Amino acid sequence: MYPDRYEVKGDDTSLTAHASAEDEVHSEMMKTCLNELKKRGFINLRAVFENMTRPEQINEYIPDFTFKKNDKPSIFVIFEVETCSSMMGKDADKKWKAFYERAKASGGEFHLAVPKFCNGDSGRALANRRLQELSIEADLVWAVNGSLRCKGTNVPTHNERR
Repeated sequence: MYPDRYEVKGDDTSLTAHASAEDEVHSEMMKTCLNELKKRGFINLRAVFENMTRPEQINEYIPDFTFKKNDKPSIFVIFEVETCSSMMGKDADKKWKAFYERAKASGGEFHLAVPKFCNGDSGRALANRRLQELSIEADLVWAVNGSLRCKGTNVPTHNERR
């Protein structure tokens, strides 16, 4: 489903199983976030999901979602869903920078959705540390909890996101 996320060489079934588990987690997070985005009434919603219109490619990457804010339709949002593993992967740095730069160039926003917890740590804190390492910012880091409900009401303020 996401060939750019994993490299499987030879007959390494453990890596294949890991990739399948990661794809399943990512898919569940996508469903949860899609439902939340629809519930919040965002407009021009595009997603790399089921039968939806795909977002436009940015450099060599396609974001998981793009949409416009319903209260500010001039604000274009690039929204990427990451698992614990994918946010720490080597591909995340290039992808996040491309999405961040496009969002800023168009006067838009870059959002990330991450698991609420990653190996006992806060997923939001891990994502923010990763963003800081890359010298970029996400306008919003969403936390998806263990029951895969998107936490968008308890979002951090700008200063808390760092």
